[in-house]
Amino acid sequence: MQKLNTTNMGIVLGRDYEVKALQKCMKSDRSELVLVCGRRRVGKTYLIEQYFGKKYAFSFVGGHNAPPEIQLRNFKKALIQYGKFTVAPEINNWYDAFDALELILTKGRNRKKVVFIDEMPWIDNPKSQFVAALENFWNGFAARRNDIVFIASGSATSWMNDKIINNQGGLHNRVTLQLYLKPFTLKETEEYLLSRNFADDRYQMVQTYMVTGGVPYYLSLLDSGMSIAQNIDALFFNQKGALRNEFTELYPALFKNSDNYVSIVRALNQTKSGLTRSQISQATGIEGGTLTKILRNLELCDFIKSFAHFGRSTKDCVYRLTDFYSLFYFRFLESDTSMDENFWTHNLNHPSINAWQGITFETVCMTHIKQIKEALKYPEYPQK
Repeated sequence: MQKLNTTNMGIVLGRDYEVKALQKCMKSDRSELVLVCGRRRVGKTYLIEQYFGKKYAFSFVGGHNAPPEIQLRNFKKALIQYGKFTVAPEINNWYDAFDALELILTKGRNRKKVVFIDEMPWIDNPKSQFVAALENFWNGFAARRNDIVFIASGSATSWMNDKIINNQGGLHNRVTLQLYLKPFTLKETEEYLLSRNFADDRYQMVQTYMVTGGVPYYLSLLDSGMSIAQNIDALFFNQKGALRNEFTELYPALFKNSDNYVSIVRALNQTKSGLTRSQISQATGIEGGTLTKILRNLELCDFIKSFAHFGRSTKDCVYRLTDFYSLFYFRFLESDTSMDENFWTHNLNHPSINAWQGITFETVCMTHIKQIKEALKYPEYPQK
């Protein structure tokens, strides 16, 4: 069995469940097909690379918007690197590519061999037959062994759901582990910030959460040498701030036909109390199965939450926008024409910011209902 790098594992904060699940895969007596999904910037690649210490039998990252011939060229380059082939394998299609991968993985059977394919949705081009070749590789080779841990990761959650999780062909029910990485909770955010030498000031930590929503990458950009107000100015209001234009890439990176997703998010942003399914349809013109799919994917990626009214059916549930970055973007960045790169510092006590903090704190509480119940020792079902 492959020896795990416990030093690296120790710095994967806030991912206890995921680490234990990966440990179980490494100790299992079968090959494992693992999907790691989640929104952009949530730490999917970081989790896998920290856990395994980048010690793979094979690893490949799909190229964004790269044509099929470039994807295959890059895959062949990775095969040569990991397989140490004296003669480069001939690769004309994805079936050839996976055949060459099998040659690498047949070397030795005394340890689990980890294959990590990152940004898998980017690899699958129209008519590329990538998914069909993957089906053939898994069913004809990997699933018949007990020493393969094949990990696929990608931000395009809709692709992962449609092509792998809900696959009705050769990959149907083949996934052995699904890991959906969520943003950090308040507690996990506190642990992360303390590990980065931020002062133990919970008021500022809550303010940080209101802006970042506990997304690990956003938190990693914070400078412990500055106040939260200075960090907000540097990241959001500086014209070259790292998160100023994040919105334009956020939804397209996750979803096909992202304009429909943004339309629904915008509609939900217009109301504090949320909208029912029929109200969303009226506001956007999106209906039927398309609306169902979009709402499911948005909720899966923690952009929205549905709340059922007491005594009513789930069909009457209300959807609310709960993605903190999107809420902050709509409120302060989308129409920002002030050009004041210290806007937040200059307006700390402005009524508009105070009002935003009140509403956003309500959203913080709403997204931590489970934790609040546990803290209050509130029973899930009232005792008789």
